[in-house]
Amino acid sequence: MASIRRLNTAQGVRYEVRWRPAPGQTERSRRFDSLERAKAFKSQTEAAQSRGIAYDPTGGRIPFRRYAELWLEGRSLAPTTRDNYAETLERHVYPTFGATPIGRITPDEVRRWHRPLRERIPSTASRAYRIMHAILATAVEDDLIPRNPCRIKGAGSDPHTERPFVPAEVVLALADIAHARIRPMILVAGFAGLRYGELRALRLRSYDRLHGTLTVRESIDKRSRRKTTKTDSSQRTVTLPRFVLDAIDAHLTTFVSGDPDDPLFPGEAGGIISDGWFQREWRSARSALGLDEVHFHDLRHAAGTIATQQGATMREVMARLGHSTTSAAIRYQKAAADRDRSLAERLDDLVDGLRTSANADDSGPDPADRPAGAAGFSRGARLSRQHQPGPGTEESPAVAGDSLEYPQRDSNPCRHLERVVS
Repeated sequence: MASIRRLNTAQGVRYEVRWRPAPGQTERSRRFDSLERAKAFKSQTEAAQSRGIAYDPTGGRIPFRRYAELWLEGRSLAPTTRDNYAETLERHVYPTFGATPIGRITPDEVRRWHRPLRERIPSTASRAYRIMHAILATAVEDDLIPRNPCRIKGAGSDPHTERPFVPAEVVLALADIAHARIRPMILVAGFAGLRYGELRALRLRSYDRLHGTLTVRESIDKRSRRKTTKTDSSQRTVTLPRFVLDAIDAHLTTFVSGDPDDPLFPGEAGGIISDGWFQREWRSARSALGLDEVHFHDLRHAAGTIATQQGATMREVMARLGHSTTSAAIRYQKAAADRDRSLAERLDDLVDGLRTSANADDSGPDPADRPAGAAGFSRGARLSRQHQPGPGTEESPAVAGDSLEYPQRDSNPCRHLERVVS
């Protein structure tokens, strides 16, 4: 068990917690500047002892930066992910906690660090908090600290930001008004869903005109370093629509040499396209159309949404955009508002056709003898399974015996059918 005693020191009143990590071990002590913190530490220590954890406070003396570097070395991470973690720690965590022993990081200090960062850059605050939480969770598993001080509910969740949906006609307009050198990049992003880094990394040999495809194997990061894609799922072959193939062909004639290892979308000097030059031309194109709120990455979202609207399944969208989980692809299942209104109108046409067909059916009693329900259908109307011909095919004849007679009901079977207009 642990105990607390009050001490008068040159720095003022202090509260000392004393305990033995395990029976037979040397007694340990730790001082706090408030009774509340001393009591919290005492409770944590006693809880750890009750779980059979031989908590050794000497392990908590390691500075956070040193422990985080060891943590990174011991993790199996992709090179890009490792670099991103290291950069986030260097810029946003080490300035506050780098020299602090992991055992002295408190929940209050974590909250005071996280609050202003969240107000300035919410997405970065969430990423930095997730990394710090994971590092200190490992310290708990290593019995270096009794409890993780990162306890802010929801702090590791990315803030939800609703990005504008860019319809196909806007993607085309952006491509038309943009510099000719980046025109095919806009079309490939907006209709095939390639990431910006993947577009910059494409080589001439990535383009297969015979089969109409682009093969993604690499990506270029923010520092213009060529690397493999972030996940195995990102390595993929994407089939392009004919108008995008035509745009790439025109681009090759004007801007690209014949070396298979040369960039497919080169810069003015012939190498990898400059990020600064591209961003300047991209901002010019979107500003000309009054679309300053549209980011280039929004074109990737447009590609996923447009594919979904054209009937692509979630699995097909995942394969096309290089997603490894459904959580990333499911956002594209939400159609834009104008497409939702169009769907409602098509449902109107469908129901109107069904009403006409049901009321014109003269194979049974006279329609006037069959009372109509509230939705306009005659009760007891026959429902038939019919083959729907595809484009350019002839109507198939009805198959005898392929209709189902439903008994009459007192209530309207379509009473729940409503058109909801947002």
